[in-house]
Amino acid sequence: MSAQDALNAAQKELQRVQSEPQGQQTFTLQPINFPNAPMIPPQAVDISIAFFITCAVIVVGWPISRALGRRYEKRGSAPLLDASVADQLQRIEQAVEAVAIEVERISEGQRFLTRIQEKSPSTVE
Repeated sequence: MSAQDALNAAQKELQRVQSEPQGQQTFTLQPINFPNAPMIPPQAVDISIAFFITCAVIVVGWPISRALGRRYEKRGSAPLLDASVADQLQRIEQAVEAVAIEVERISEGQRFLTRIQEKSPSTVE
């Protein structure tokens, strides 16, 4: 049965029903089944729509997420110093270490003198 034959049969049935007196008649129309037409289930349509939406989100979201990640990484890192500032900081660090060593020597000498004064009796009048 071709599609045209099925359409003609449905039109004849509709004309027959419309010509009959109006009463409590009920009838059902069956959907026309085309034998060669592929039937796509609604779940497959939903899955394909979700797939394409996911692809679009990935295409748009991937560069945005990379840019935000790079900005976050740059914010946490310390700014780079040029060579002259690095040299100055190195000299300051060496000077502070030298002062710390001298202060340690002075305090060591003071402790030594304090111990000697404690052991010997004072001759001060």
